[in-house]
Amino acid sequence: MNVKTVLILLVLALATIFALLCVLLTRGRAPGTCQHRPPAREDTDEGQSLVFADLSPEEMVAVVRYLQGHLGVQLVDAWRAKPSDNCIASVDVQVPAKAEVLRFLDGGGARPPREALAVLYFGNQPEPNVTEYVVGPLPAPAYHRDVTVHKYGGKVPYHRRPTLAVEYRQIGGFLKSQVFPTAPSFMHQVMEYDGANLAAVTAAPRGFQSGDRITWFVLFQNVSGFFLHPVGLEVLVDHSSLDILRWAVSRVFYNGQYYRDMAQLESAYVQGRIRVEKVPKAPRDGDFSSMKPRAPSGALFPLQFEPQGPRYSVRNNLVLFQAWSFAFGMSVSTGLRLFDIRHKGERVAYEISVQEALSVYGSNCPGGMSTRYMDGSFGIGRYTSPLVRGVDCPYLATYLDVHYLAHSQVSGVSKNALCIFEQNLGSPLRRHYSNLQSLYYGGLVNSALVLRSITTVGNYDYVWDFIFYQNGAIEGKVRATGYASSSFLHGDGLRYGNRVWEHTLGTVHTHSINYKVDLDVGGPMAGTVSVAIGMAEQMGRLSPVCRAGGVRPLLLELPPAWPVCPQLEPDWNRQVASLGVGRDLDDTENGDGEDRHMGVLGSQCGTSSGCCCQTLHTVPALGEMNPKLPYVLLVGAAVTIFILSCLLLSREKPSPSCESQPHPVEKTGSTNQSLVFADLSPEEMVAVVRYLQGHLGVQLVDAWRAKPSDNCIASVDVQVPAKAEVLRFLDGGGARPPREALAVLYFGNQPEPNVTEYVVGPLPAPAYHRDVTVHKYGGKVPYHRRPTLGSEHEQVRAFLKRTAFAAAPTFLKEVLEYDGTNVAFQATAPHGFQSGDRKSWFVLFQNVSGFFLHPVGLEVLVDHSSLDISRWAVSRVFYNGQYYRDMAQLESAYVQGRIRVEKVPKAPRDGDFSSMKPRAPSGALFPLQFEPQGPRYSVRNNLVLFQAWSFAFGMSVSTGLRLFDIRHKGERVAYEISVQEALSVYGSNCPGGMSTRYMDGSFGIGRYTSPLVRGVDCPYSATYVNTHSLSETMSPSERKASLCIFEQNLGSPLRRHYSNLQSLYYGGLVNSALVVRSITTMSNHDYVWDFIFYQNGAIEGKVRATGYASSSFLHGDGLRYGNRVWEHTLGTIRTHSINYKVDLDVGGVKNSLVAHDMAFEMTRAPWSPEQQIERPRLTKKALDTEDQAAFRLQSKLPRYIYFAANSKNKWGHQRGYRIQITSFAGDHVPETSSMERAISWARYQLAVTRRKEEEPTSTSIYNQNDPWTPTVAFADFINNETITNEDLVAWITTGFLHIPHSEDIPNTVTVGNSVGFLLRPYNYYDLDPSIYSQDGVFFTSEQDFTACETNPMACLPKAASCLPTFPPFTYDGFQNMSRL
Repeated sequence: MNVKTVLILLVLALATIFALLCVLLTRGRAPGTCQHRPPAREDTDEGQSLVFADLSPEEMVAVVRYLQGHLGVQLVDAWRAKPSDNCIASVDVQVPAKAEVLRFLDGGGARPPREALAVLYFGNQPEPNVTEYVVGPLPAPAYHRDVTVHKYGGKVPYHRRPTLAVEYRQIGGFLKSQVFPTAPSFMHQVMEYDGANLAAVTAAPRGFQSGDRITWFVLFQNVSGFFLHPVGLEVLVDHSSLDILRWAVSRVFYNGQYYRDMAQLESAYVQGRIRVEKVPKAPRDGDFSSMKPRAPSGALFPLQFEPQGPRYSVRNNLVLFQAWSFAFGMSVSTGLRLFDIRHKGERVAYEISVQEALSVYGSNCPGGMSTRYMDGSFGIGRYTSPLVRGVDCPYLATYLDVHYLAHSQVSGVSKNALCIFEQNLGSPLRRHYSNLQSLYYGGLVNSALVLRSITTVGNYDYVWDFIFYQNGAIEGKVRATGYASSSFLHGDGLRYGNRVWEHTLGTVHTHSINYKVDLDVGGPMAGTVSVAIGMAEQMGRLSPVCRAGGVRPLLLELPPAWPVCPQLEPDWNRQVASLGVGRDLDDTENGDGEDRHMGVLGSQCGTSSGCCCQTLHTVPALGEMNPKLPYVLLVGAAVTIFILSCLLLSREKPSPSCESQPHPVEKTGSTNQSLVFADLSPEEMVAVVRYLQGHLGVQLVDAWRAKPSDNCIASVDVQVPAKAEVLRFLDGGGARPPREALAVLYFGNQPEPNVTEYVVGPLPAPAYHRDVTVHKYGGKVPYHRRPTLGSEHEQVRAFLKRTAFAAAPTFLKEVLEYDGTNVAFQATAPHGFQSGDRKSWFVLFQNVSGFFLHPVGLEVLVDHSSLDISRWAVSRVFYNGQYYRDMAQLESAYVQGRIRVEKVPKAPRDGDFSSMKPRAPSGALFPLQFEPQGPRYSVRNNLVLFQAWSFAFGMSVSTGLRLFDIRHKGERVAYEISVQEALSVYGSNCPGGMSTRYMDGSFGIGRYTSPLVRGVDCPYSATYVNTHSLSETMSPSERKASLCIFEQNLGSPLRRHYSNLQSLYYGGLVNSALVVRSITTMSNHDYVWDFIFYQNGAIEGKVRATGYASSSFLHGDGLRYGNRVWEHTLGTIRTHSINYKVDLDVGGVKNSLVAHDMAFEMTRAPWSPEQQIERPRLTKKALDTEDQAAFRLQSKLPRYIYFAANSKNKWGHQRGYRIQITSFAGDHVPETSSMERAISWARYQLAVTRRKEEEPTSTSIYNQNDPWTPTVAFADFINNETITNEDLVAWITTGFLHIPHSEDIPNTVTVGNSVGFLLRPYNYYDLDPSIYSQDGVFFTSEQDFTACETNPMACLPKAASCLPTFPPFTYDGFQNMSRL
């Protein structure tokens, strides 16, 4: 072979090697891990937050050693101390006085000395007492001072001391060794006592008067969840003596009877004078009380991940998150606490902390009736439990250990006792979709920082959250879970709770939580910690092609599906071996272009990407070559090709994308049965329009261009069949009801103009129509009541521009700089003061983005009652506090100088302060949720299936989102849940504002459903559903992505319990729920409508308000009606009231309404008749009539009010669903108002009536424009009819008062503006249905909790290793839109 041939082969071999390298480096690459992009911050803390820091273990040891050497008394370890010993009960940090701290933080003063607070029990003293010492300075203590008298006004008597763990152990030993042996027959035969099968729970407080230390101990079977296994035996132990040998039993209780002691109980038992109620022995796992899941693990719930790493940082005890900074700590007694909370560098609060958690119990057993737990005494911080990844907090949260010294001289550590994470709440913090004037969308996802700890105190688990929102709001929240309290069921026990198992009474109790909130609003500016908003710089977007080892790739924005070969530089004589792999190219010694060119191949390298680096050397010139060298190179090239080919064939397969797995769902009948509730299809709408055009005998003009004097179709919607027909079809095998439409027509071209409603059917080929107007409303609907069409609004605007404004050219040009396009109008409603009026105030604003905040001071009252547009006229004009007859009079006054002009500066087109355009560049991505194994729900036509849930959904033109045939575990719990109305009542000293009472159903809550933006309005990977409507036109319109459905991991446990008593175990279930959402944009307001389905059988209806605040022109006494939010802008006060229809069918159609609540009763303690005790008891009342079931807005609503079925659960209780309302409603319009009857539903927070087909809605679309003679008056629904064993409907009103403030600029946020209701099972099931969830987690101390078969959370790193696939971003919100 000649040299030329060899060289050609060598070149081909090199090309092959290069190609193989390209393929090897780019093909099938496993996705890179999410890389952390730390937000740039100005860190000037310099350890100042450590002034609040908890004690370190070393400091605790130093304090203990100091006290042991300097108090002159012997200190026994509290873990083994007797009451007669001296011991250290606890050591905690002593936070310096606030004044000292502020001098240090803000005034440049000296750092306060670091000190500890030690609580000591002096039992071995002539006068035993509790003393508190401050010990310091740390870390080398040199002094201590007694602060007890200073804090409490005197020494703390010894009997007040919180009970140490060792004392409980000593009492347990006393019971076992001294007490139980005195009743051997009873204990053996009734309790089957073997020395280990009973657990005792303490009551508190300990007696009836100061000095008492006499405690009831309630006995339970010692099994998992023993709190639910009372055996009926309770023992009152007097342990007031410091000498354990003198402890004694004061009373014994068994199954309703009291005995002097166990010996008397034994005697009565042996003589047969006792009624024995032997409790069957429960298995070790507790059987019904076990938290072990009853279903095998299934597909993974949604998980949250941070695409570019955490956007917060934790440094010692300092947390930084966007504009927030704060220090945190954990008090032994009170738990989680925050200090020096700052937003945008300014302190807003000095301290926010938990103070106490109180529980007051009721029972007819002595332990229960005497219990008032004050958990701070036990130690809310001491009993902070370890958190389980993925259940208690998101898997990728930051977990922190907490150190404490309590009940021992040795410090303890609670592993993972605190978690910090950013939670994407899956909803917008604020948003607005503008379809008026300019078309735009602005929004911000609600992603907040959460700081969490969970305390397990006995049976209860408290989930403590502090949440920091991006709008400067802080939320303190606590959730209660764990086991219910219980007593042994006997006698009149049902007066004090519900039977929850054979011998178990779930006892009524209250929970009260106290917080300390030390706000420092507008205090001194923070001079030491400055927190930047967002990112200081916008980093380049990185390609996912190669991000390994911290090397920034030079090829940006290359889609991962299209691997790219390295683009090598043309100068092959350049050596590239000097490139430091894993080094960021921006950090090279030379930041010039030479080093960056060298990084092309290196940028593709790194361990996680699966690519490698090659060192390429300088090629010698051909003239210097050894003749054998080409053959050697050729053989080497062949070997290299062989090796690369082997590597390519054997390399690990890439991580797969997340694949959807089929998930079993309970069958609930034919999937097409839900179509009985389905919205009309576009084809059906077209068929209805064509039918009406051909069968009414009158000309129908398209409503989009109709004049008031025309006939037109206002809307076409589905006519849902009567409930009885639907149920015969769904449940009784009856025929499918005919499919029909409801058409609303305006007949303006008639001798007697009116509004008529027709039912048209059957669809899809209509053959009949019937007028239902008289049947529904008792007569024809007068024409003046018709909702205003968009065409009429446009005609009024044209009238103003062409006719009214022509009368004031000078004023408009010089004051408003009017050019025909720079003003926007907003109409008020209702239209006048009496039935028949159609006079509307039109408020003028600058026509810019967010025009609602730019009033110019001019408002015009237009009389458009005539059907002849040429006869419309101006009735009044208002400008800057003065009224004028018309525009001509205003013009005259202006020309003559008789008017006070307040010229508003011209705003830029983007609105300036009202613009929703972000003021900061994009930074690191917020957390996202993804579904590792695909969605666990399905959407089939209008039917949604999710775990045990199924329901049909629809979108009414007037009332919006509605649900039908809601079933759980195959059984219908509600027939219909729907929005009815959204009312806003405004206040102002301008005429437009003061006369406005918007009833949004008249405008169309469903019609104005806005397109949803992926990733902001709903999670990016949600299922988006298009809806169709026919309103104010003859052609159907499609609203793209106007409804979304998704499963949301709420980042917290639905239920959990950590057991550190008797058996050691953990059980929990992540709170992952299904959400159905639509968002309605009604002019300035955006309402976020949610229906949420939880795994425990609960349903939540929720509405959040965002959008722009309402405003008026600021003048005169305007501040009586709101707050000034800009130079000329008054944010006007208003109320929001939302009405829902909830047609529950609990265990069938026939239900009754029952109210349960609590009341305190005074009684003599059965074991000590000379003493009185106040105990909560259960109150029960059946509400028999509609009048009894109508609860006025500000009246007291029973805390447990529920629909009760005729059937009962296993324990004899009526099965029920409870209604729980969350509302912050303002006052209702006085009933003396002439228009109040039109909104009389808002009188009631809850009203329950008999369901009637002739009462389908609580209001009417015609009430808005004639509230003085309402077409539907809800008050008439309530006529004292019986509601016992009837088909019932709950009408729920919720709402809030909004007083706009500067933080509503530019946009109102949803935080704090969320109201709604919950529907919760109440004795509906025999036990919590969520125990059958496939998401449950349970493991014991005896199991390997890192094994997947034991703990599904242990599998997450592997099971959730797929690459989320997100669809391309699309948005159709600006398609086919017209500017009005």
